[in-house]
Amino acid sequence: MSSAANTDEGEHVKKANKEVSPSFQAAKGILLTVMSAIASSFGGEFTALIDKEGLPNFQTLFLRRAIELLTLIPILAICRPRLTGENRRQNIMLFLFAIFTNCVNFFNFFSFIYAVPGIAFGFIQGLKPFFVAGIGFVFLKESLFLGDIFGLLTSVTGVALVAVGNTQVDGMSTKLLVLSIVIPITASFALAPDVVFMRYLTGTLEVAIVTILLYMNLVGSVILLGITYALETPVWTMSLRTALYVVGLGLSRSLSNICFLAGLKNIKAYITTTVHMFAIPFTLILDSFFLRNVPNSFHLAGVVLVMMGITFVSAYTWWRERQKELRDEFLKSLQFNPDERPDGH
Repeated sequence: MSSAANTDEGEHVKKANKEVSPSFQAAKGILLTVMSAIASSFGGEFTALIDKEGLPNFQTLFLRRAIELLTLIPILAICRPRLTGENRRQNIMLFLFAIFTNCVNFFNFFSFIYAVPGIAFGFIQGLKPFFVAGIGFVFLKESLFLGDIFGLLTSVTGVALVAVGNTQVDGMSTKLLVLSIVIPITASFALAPDVVFMRYLTGTLEVAIVTILLYMNLVGSVILLGITYALETPVWTMSLRTALYVVGLGLSRSLSNICFLAGLKNIKAYITTTVHMFAIPFTLILDSFFLRNVPNSFHLAGVVLVMMGITFVSAYTWWRERQKELRDEFLKSLQFNPDERPDGH
């Protein structure tokens, strides 16, 4: 009886989703992804400010996860979503995702410790959309369109220019150069399936976003607390300013993750990853305001290309969905009852 009820409920939800306008769904996904990028940029600024305060790195990651977990409590109390998967398979996938996404975040973190940050930034942001597109094509059957490829290449070219502007390293050793190339490439390859995994959970299995975040932050908080005590000396007494930076980091990252998953629920994985590059120009703006970093000519040229690529991909995605919607409406209008034809034939 319960199984039949769940089936009827699932069919009702899928029917409701089909009634949503595809063009509206695409616009909604793009807007949510832009909001995620903006929140992520603020998170990057808070991370830089916390680093200047001297807080240990893994402790910062633990506090971020812990605050993200705390922000879910009021949402869970209000929305009361299902805290487990609908079946055994979904529970296994949620657990595997929680482990995998935290391991990937650790690896991404190491890229900026053991490699030159500017080079790591360029490789990760530039290569991740291509890896996401490839893996998404294999596992999610998400095909690329010519317009998407053009916009993606434009944005990636802009990212490369921004990375060149960030990289001003004199006398860099061969070992550091190799590490700055190998580690970020491996990190971007690891981050891509993480995005595809998120898209599979939200879009295909239709697992609640809050449930996904609960698993991710709960597992991450436990693991990071152990790593913090094992590898670092935690600093629990901090100034009010540092504490506010930590809270700001946790809240901004929480908002970024919620919006990113909501965006993935509405649009394809590679489109979400491309639009999320909006974090790059917005971060440069915040850097000039908070960190007093003046952008150079490479930064400015890169920002222009990134924005052009994102705008093109967003507009092309909405236009394509709108055309599909109009075509479906036209074909539907042609399917009338023969008895109602005006000529009586």
